[in-house]
Amino acid sequence: MIAIKPHGKGMYYIGYTPHDSMESQEKVNMAIRLQELRSQLNPAHGRELIHKVFEPVFNRFPFLALLASLPAVAIGYAFLFLFPLLAIVLGLVLPALISSANTPYDWSIVALSGAGIIISVAMSYHMLRFPFSLPRGYQLEHTMTPALFDLISELEQTFESAAIHRIIVRHDYAMQVIKTPSHGIPFLTTNTLVIGLPLLLSLSVDHFRALLARRICLAGGKPGRTGSHVQQLRTTWRRYRDDFSRTGGLVNGFYASFFRLYIPVYDSLSFYAARQNELAIDRYAIGHINDRDLAEVLSQEIVTRKFLEKVFWPKVYQLTQRNPDKPVLPYQNMANVVTKGMRWEDMKVWLEDAMEKTVDNLHYMPPLKQRLENIGHSKAGVLQQPERVAATQLFDEKSLADLTGQFDQLWLKRQQLRHHQAPVKPASSDSRM
Repeated sequence: MIAIKPHGKGMYYIGYTPHDSMESQEKVNMAIRLQELRSQLNPAHGRELIHKVFEPVFNRFPFLALLASLPAVAIGYAFLFLFPLLAIVLGLVLPALISSANTPYDWSIVALSGAGIIISVAMSYHMLRFPFSLPRGYQLEHTMTPALFDLISELEQTFESAAIHRIIVRHDYAMQVIKTPSHGIPFLTTNTLVIGLPLLLSLSVDHFRALLARRICLAGGKPGRTGSHVQQLRTTWRRYRDDFSRTGGLVNGFYASFFRLYIPVYDSLSFYAARQNELAIDRYAIGHINDRDLAEVLSQEIVTRKFLEKVFWPKVYQLTQRNPDKPVLPYQNMANVVTKGMRWEDMKVWLEDAMEKTVDNLHYMPPLKQRLENIGHSKAGVLQQPERVAATQLFDEKSLADLTGQFDQLWLKRQQLRHHQAPVKPASSDSRM
């Protein structure tokens, strides 16, 4: 409250009464309390709190993490089979409704039931015939890399895994098996192995083989079929959402809306089940891979990723900006830079940082320290600078040059579009990119 008070003869001053001071302090206190409340409601704060409460329990009793995810799995399958089951139930009930119908109200129930059957059959048929798209990328053929196909076949037999139907290469540093639903059913799938080209160009063939073995192990349902299925559904549900969203239409919009709402719920409830399954795969893998070798692979993979993120790609972009008329070919040069340019001092720092990171609430892949302790190691594996990368041992010279050339041309196109320059026509076109 503003007050005008006398100040000497014929003079006044404007000021705040003590009541105003109290109100101002209350507003400050209220703002502080609101800020504290916002921080507590922050999703990151919530994830950290949940992690502190549930992570120790799930580490000690892994089956509880799997049990907590089953309601989310049941919701997804219940939605997929809702319309087929509804059509069957209404079809069985309809004859009895017709035989007992006498009043207009009874016949209205019959009409509604008939309409329900028609809608349910139409929705079921739409899901059954919906053309799910396969993951896009540079598709490899057996003639391009017989050694890689033979390695995959060997690992499929070792882990009694489901067959890999397609192999594609992408630009990111990752590897996974994506299961595309067939006839709308998530356990009838086309299995696509997605390999990041940087993995082939930066890891030794032994380290690449170990990472490939883990992914094929997961695709084959090892070590536990239920846990592996729960983890793989995290990717499969996204196939439903993305394909229905991309296609458009009333029915597709209905299905897409459900999966947009459902996927965050599923991800939250299956987070720890997926994490525990990754730890179980590591334990299972040491029956086929020496535990020291696995510890070395886990450590080297992280260090190599950091080198590409913090050294290689920043240098590529710097050279591109400095000499825009002199194109840089990152994929053609990546293997040579990795085998000669990784500094031991940097590798040591990155590994120490990874070992200090004991909490990761954003991704279900466990932190390095937890994974090492899971296989009986308290220290990181021995690092090495690869003398030869996997790509040079799995591909012949011409096939590898064609592969890296395609990715370099695509990368150059993206850089030219980013700088609003006229794109350079690639040396050859391939729809598999």
